[in-house]
Amino acid sequence: MTNSKLHLFLLKSPPASLHIIGVIYLLPSLLLYFVSEDLKFALLIDDLTFFESFRNIWFPSAAFLNEGGLFRPIVSTINLIDYSLWGTNAFGYHLTNALIHLINIQLVYHFTLRLFKNVNISFLCSAIFLFHPILANSIYWISGRTDMVACSFYLTSLIITDKYLKGMDLKYFILSQVSFLAALLSKEISITLPLAQFWLILYHGYILEKDINLKPVITRFTIFNAIMVALFLIYRLIIFDKSPFMIDDIYNIGGVYHYFFNTIKIASFLGIPYGHHSFEGLVYDYKLYLLVIIIPIGIQVIMLAFRNRQSLRKEIALFILLLIVVLPLIKLTMRWYMYIPAVFSAMFVANLIYMMWGRSNILKVLISLYAAFNIYGGLINYSIWLDNSRINRTLVSQLVERVESEEGVDTFVILNFPAKINKTATFVAGFEDLIYLKIKEKDKKVIRPVNISHQLGMFPTDINHDEKRITINSCESSSHCLLGSERQRLRLSKLSPGDMIKTSVGDIFIEKTNQAGQAIRVSLVMGEEYHNDNTQYLYFDEKNELLKKYLFHNNNDI
Repeated sequence: MTNSKLHLFLLKSPPASLHIIGVIYLLPSLLLYFVSEDLKFALLIDDLTFFESFRNIWFPSAAFLNEGGLFRPIVSTINLIDYSLWGTNAFGYHLTNALIHLINIQLVYHFTLRLFKNVNISFLCSAIFLFHPILANSIYWISGRTDMVACSFYLTSLIITDKYLKGMDLKYFILSQVSFLAALLSKEISITLPLAQFWLILYHGYILEKDINLKPVITRFTIFNAIMVALFLIYRLIIFDKSPFMIDDIYNIGGVYHYFFNTIKIASFLGIPYGHHSFEGLVYDYKLYLLVIIIPIGIQVIMLAFRNRQSLRKEIALFILLLIVVLPLIKLTMRWYMYIPAVFSAMFVANLIYMMWGRSNILKVLISLYAAFNIYGGLINYSIWLDNSRINRTLVSQLVERVESEEGVDTFVILNFPAKINKTATFVAGFEDLIYLKIKEKDKKVIRPVNISHQLGMFPTDINHDEKRITINSCESSSHCLLGSERQRLRLSKLSPGDMIKTSVGDIFIEKTNQAGQAIRVSLVMGEEYHNDNTQYLYFDEKNELLKKYLFHNNNDI
């Protein structure tokens, strides 16, 4: 195919164009490794037995769920298939994530096309969604696929609902409900889908002004959506012996200020293109956000909208839809929760750009800058995740080699395990399980009693010891500082010097904290069972990316 023919093909086939661009954009993601909690939430191998059968996935025990497991059986089934195909090869899992995102791009295009009947808006919306920097946590993080899978069924349900509204074919209604249930079984955030369906019904009746009898349609969806939600909650209530949603107490923040701040945070995540944490200081400053972004654009939107009342109605309707999908996020504003809202944010922005383009050269410049910063932010995100993946891969390969080569050593203790680098998690959980899966000698174990959160351009940790106590220092300007082992994260509660936290491998003493009550220097006293020649202490030399043996003065006797 010649260049001219290819160009013509891309112009005539926007879905194919999106697919080609998406493949090129996502291809580098296949080079990434396991990060953060991939081994815990994606592979679910805390006890290395959960993947024995589909029964464990669809009918898990209450004990497993109450220990922090998640009931998302469709996602877990996909993970099981990945695990059976790829084992501990991260390539396959990232391939699956890339494919899911490509599917969602097509779904976004077709749903937007059904709403607007405009190829340009649909293509623009899909492109914004494809390149949006906030989606990095869902695409590059294997555990983040939950939102992507839920989004697939969420959009499928809306597309099928739209088909039903145009022909009133009963099979489409049934399929929309099945898709809704599948979305719920992928992630709980899909609970807003009935409201989105009602929005779509009203959009047909009042915006598109289609000749449909709204009352019986709304009644039918209300009854069956209520049945679906009730069955879902009853089933979860049966298998959980706590709350059917299992929301951790640490997330239960409240107060007008918190909700206002979180709203601004969500708006900045979705509305301002930036790459990872580089611009967070700016977008968190809501005064700057309001002055520089919202007010000028808001004035322009009002001026344009009043010239075209139909456009104004559509934009207001899209904004209401966006408010619907972000409702569950008022308390939970993590990046990976923004995947589904990003779809409808992209629709809102795409329609706005289409209205504004050509009005003035200044607007063209601003829109072009917006697009450029989106792509730039995506590149920044990828570079950070790639950096973390490289360090993770290095740690795993070096440790596996050491564990298998060391004779007479059955326990390996990593003293300064890097939990965060450039504010992005390396291994929060599951590192030990990954090593276990890779080594041949299953009687050997790996321990990381304290995790260190490293910051950009800093190498803050140093290790000292005297007698039985190991002191670990972190940079005092760090925002996250030191994390505890296992489920105990030292940053989740305010600490004071002198506090002591017990772990399964020893006691952690808080030596020094920062103003926020986060530990920046701790002492570790390992249990007596680790004071022998069968235990080897290691530390990670971040500058040289080497895992080295830590030498004690008294023949390793601490």
